[in-house]
This record gives sequence, structure tokens and C-alpha cells, in this order.
Amino acid sequence: MNVNEDELKKSKDINNENTLESKKKVKKKTIIAQENSKKLENKKEKPKEKSRRDAHVRKNIHIGDSVEIEVGRGLPLKKGKVKRILTNVKKHEYGIKVELESGEVGRVYKIGD
Repeated sequence: MNVNEDELKKSKDINNENTLESKKKVKKKTIIAQENSKKLENKKEKPKEKSRRDAHVRKNIHIGDSVEIEVGRGLPLKKGKVKRILTNVKKHEYGIKVELESGEVGRVYKIGD
């Protein structure tokens, strides 16, 4: 009888340790998940202004529209009216390339005034 009781106590102790360990693991995982969700919330970008996003879609740009174009990286923006649309694809990552009535060519940065 003594041996069986000892074995029962040992198995109960082992089960208790296993459940404690699993509870600790679950708690640790939930803490990590909460931290990750907080990091994601902090990383969420502010929404860009609508006209800037629209500048990447060809159907939003029409001949005669007033636009601001980026002639080159780091150079000041140029304002003008669209003479020709040079980009043939529906969307472009850097903006739709156009030619202004003044003859300058660049990617649309902003549509409208």
C-alpha cells in the first residue's frame, strides 16, 4: 500500500508541475501576443491624403487636369496641366508619368490645386 500511495503522490506532483508549466507557457504567449498587438497599433501609418493616393491610379488622371509632378527625386514639385499621360499601366508604385503643357515630364505627386 505504501508504494502505491507514493506512486500516486509522485504522479500527482508531476501532473501539477506539468499543468503549472503549461499555464506559465500560455500566460507568456498571451503577454507576447499583447505586446505584439501594441507594437502593431503604434506602427499603423496615418492615412495619406486622398489626392496623393489617387496619383498612383491612371484612371484618376485626365488630360487637362491640374497636377503637381515630381520631375526628379529631391527636386521641387512643378505645377501644370496634363498634356499627355505617358504611363500605360493601371497603377504605378511611384505615380503616373505625365507630360505637362509646359513640356515637362514627371510623375504625378498630387492631383488638383
